[in-house]
Amino acid sequence: MAAAIHRTSNALGEAEKLCQELLHFSSWLPDPKENALTIQTMVLLGDIYSCMNESKWQQSLEWYQQAVEKAELALGLDNSITLATIDRQVELLRKLGQNDKADNLESRRKDNIQFSRSEDTIETATTFSRIGNALYRKEKYGKAEPMLKRALTLRKYLLGDNNFYTADSSNDLANLYKIQGRYVEAEPLYLDALSIHKEVLGSRDAYVAHCLQSLAGLYRTQGRYAEAESLCLDALSIHKEVLGSQNTHVAHGLHCLAGLCRDQDRYAEAESLYLEALAIYKEVLGNRHPYTGTTTNSLAALYQDQDRLQQHRQSPHRYGVDPVRPRPKVRHRPLHDQADRKTRNLDRGRQSPRKNPKNPLDPLKISKGYNLSQTQDQDDPCHPFCWLPEDRQSPPQAKGPGQSRILQGQGLRQHLHCRCSPGLRNHPRKPVRR
Repeated sequence: MAAAIHRTSNALGEAEKLCQELLHFSSWLPDPKENALTIQTMVLLGDIYSCMNESKWQQSLEWYQQAVEKAELALGLDNSITLATIDRQVELLRKLGQNDKADNLESRRKDNIQFSRSEDTIETATTFSRIGNALYRKEKYGKAEPMLKRALTLRKYLLGDNNFYTADSSNDLANLYKIQGRYVEAEPLYLDALSIHKEVLGSRDAYVAHCLQSLAGLYRTQGRYAEAESLCLDALSIHKEVLGSQNTHVAHGLHCLAGLCRDQDRYAEAESLYLEALAIYKEVLGNRHPYTGTTTNSLAALYQDQDRLQQHRQSPHRYGVDPVRPRPKVRHRPLHDQADRKTRNLDRGRQSPRKNPKNPLDPLKISKGYNLSQTQDQDDPCHPFCWLPEDRQSPPQAKGPGQSRILQGQGLRQHLHCRCSPGLRNHPRKPVRR
């Protein structure tokens, strides 16, 4: 008891010492008192370390884990103390950014929860809610629905219809119905959550604004733009009043309102709202945050709707790589074509190693007797050093890159090679008789 008092009064050092002494003395007690006292002390130690700086959070996780293991053996997997300790562990894992471990822990425990009235506690309802939300984030909607329904039922039974946590469960279940396209079932749940929050917290609270935004998103999905815009404006004014104008919730409200304007082809209003939201995200979260990238992507999509994508690519608001730029298509050649190309390239390399084509005094060409005195007109598109041996007649000038000419008087086919044809070598091929 004294350790808990010290923890609530921020005397964490004194609370830690008392808990360590209590752990030492509890080892002398016989079962089952020893188990219950030890588990509670371990949980309290985990709470103490979680209230300290981040360097102590790992120790908090270790104490929670020891408490969970003892509670599962002594009290059972579905006991309220066991579930409450798991909830503390999951919450701390999410603070550390280890969301995968937290989701796995919640999913692993969900089948062990008993649906009996004797274990219907607030902690059990909270566990159902967290497991349902974890499954919702993993897009396992069929498994998430019974969990969220059970959480809502328990909270209504234990806390009453007009409670903050009951409204929270109603909002979670409405989100699930909305993403499944069950709009008729989602709307009354959103309205219930909104009315409860207004009654409990007042009409100018941030949670009320959140409910307004959720309901506006439902109306936008249904194409009820006038009602959605009115709710978005109300939520935006509440957030500005409660949190200030330079807050991420305000930026989110601006982003939602801009999306509504874009759906109605009001591009000028949408652009100004996107730019305002983007400026807030950059100032509060930085240029490399995902929310900044999402807003920039939405702005790029707006410009694409107006055929102003090139302007966006040259604008200072651009974030990283342009997310709407299409990827280049890769042509996959058949294996036999690739083998033929490799063989031809090897043959060319054996005939004449590649030298600098811009050097007119190529020693290889001089040694083979190429005539370097021939020149071509400046208007000729072919490379000026595509020479023929001296013992052969120079072919007529090419009319275009890579074209073929028949040597006059000899009936031989000779290719002209130039820099305009990047796939061709800068040396004459062996003539082929027609």
